[in-house]
Amino acid sequence: MEEQELEIRLTGLRQVKEQTRLYRWELMKFQGEKVDVALSTDFEQDNAAHTVSVRITARYTALRGQIRRRLLDYTAEATFALSRIDGLIDVADDEMLVSVDLLRLMLGISVGSLRGMIAAFTEGTALEPYPLPLYDLHALVTNIVKAGKPVSDAR
Repeated sequence: MEEQELEIRLTGLRQVKEQTRLYRWELMKFQGEKVDVALSTDFEQDNAAHTVSVRITARYTALRGQIRRRLLDYTAEATFALSRIDGLIDVADDEMLVSVDLLRLMLGISVGSLRGMIAAFTEGTALEPYPLPLYDLHALVTNIVKAGKPVSDAR
């Protein structure tokens, strides 16, 4: 049987305003300390629309007075339309398993988009000189895969 080629399109990209916050008070006290950035993701599937969405959050923090202070939480949502999901996505017990190749593709597009969105959002603030870092996508996906459970252990 011939394997069907995957068609994927980015159909939506937006800032999730209710999950995005610039911590102005902390930015007023910010003195150029080292800024750390952590990424988190959340996936959601819409079977009726044949789409998968990834919400990706970048959390900017800095250490001040021995306390980690939040400077920015920025969340973006990218929605992708897929021609097929068989073998790419498996949903069971409110958990979604995404194939490594699809994960790499979706994260590459999402992180690149997030980088530009954050640059525009932080323009004119103390965070302007701190763009979203460049990430080694292979290492990022490897860390995500290692953090999960193998499918055989999840059931």
